Amino acid sequence: MMNVRVGQLGLHDTHFVNPHGLDVDGHYSSAYDLASLAWYALHLPAFNQIVSQVTHVAPGHSLLNTNELLTRYDGADGIKTGLTDNAGLCLVGSATRDGRRLISVVLNAPRWYADTEAILDYGYAKLAFETDGAGAEALSGSQRGAGTGLVGQAGDGEAPAMPALPPGPQAGGRRAPP
Repeated sequence: MMNVRVGQLGLHDTHFVNPHGLDVDGHYSSAYDLASLAWYALHLPAFNQIVSQVTHVAPGHSLLNTNELLTRYDGADGIKTGLTDNAGLCLVGSATRDGRRLISVVLNAPRWYADTEAILDYGYAKLAFETDGAGAEALSGSQRGAGTGLVGQAGDGEAPAMPALPPGPQAGGRRAPP
């Protein structure tokens, strides 16, 4: 189902072999695709709330988010750290300032937090330079030939409508929920 969804999003540099992202042959993604997936997921209120929490207390458990960006970068509100032998240190970061959300992706980055902070600082500096934001560079699905409507403004409402997954068996031999 995950591979069907990235296809529906027009992302062609991602292929999932497992749901957890641990190293296995044939499992890969690009920085562009990860940023696009993050942008889409951040429109889902539950996802947005979960990735922005530093801690969460569940019955019998106290959970700590390993994403240090949340406590060390002004406006940080997500998203996900990663580390595998093949991928190295990876971070999909997000920050919101003055109603503008930026997403950063660093892969195999030994200085993952410093690199993410530098990318976000660069993005906010570009936005500040253009008072109306019109001259700021934007990552757009059309620049990559992906489906239109993939990229939009922070807080522009619900996630874009997606086609339903096809009925019948999906990857892993499971059926899609009705």
